[in-house]
Amino acid sequence: MATGPKVRFDSGFINEQWGIADTAGFRLTETCSYEPSGFPFTVCRVDGRQVAVFLEVEVPVEARADLASRKPNWLDAVVYGKMLSDPYAEVAIIEAHAQRSDDVGPQMCAFATACVAFDLGLFKLEPRSYLVRLDPCPSVRVTIQFDEDAESWLGEAAVDLDDIR
Repeated sequence: MATGPKVRFDSGFINEQWGIADTAGFRLTETCSYEPSGFPFTVCRVDGRQVAVFLEVEVPVEARADLASRKPNWLDAVVYGKMLSDPYAEVAIIEAHAQRSDDVGPQMCAFATACVAFDLGLFKLEPRSYLVRLDPCPSVRVTIQFDEDAESWLGEAAVDLDDIR
């Protein structure tokens, strides 16, 4: 397994932050609700940045451009993803698309996606690692660990040189 340089993340917080994105924009809610007119997302705060992750929610490609135009300044990146592996896999494979600024790297988007996937309880067994196939970037291999004292995730992410598509 060949990877590029590893990026270390010391804090990944979910803090029960969910939201809905629709034609009115992005708004946070106190509960994870599924409004028929919008798309639910989870916010993961990573090292001071905020990443909105739409995971296991089908957001059509044509809706993504509209949502991107409504992205508030408090969000640093938006990731749309879906699980490809089964819930018992040792390596969780997630296919994702990121809309991000230049100062938010693909490793941070992949790390946030892995934290949200775990937080949503998508697995029957805890994955050893996550492979986030992040379009338009190379795939990123992520390892996370929950720090119960800090109530946050920490981990590493690196471009996976063996999974170049």
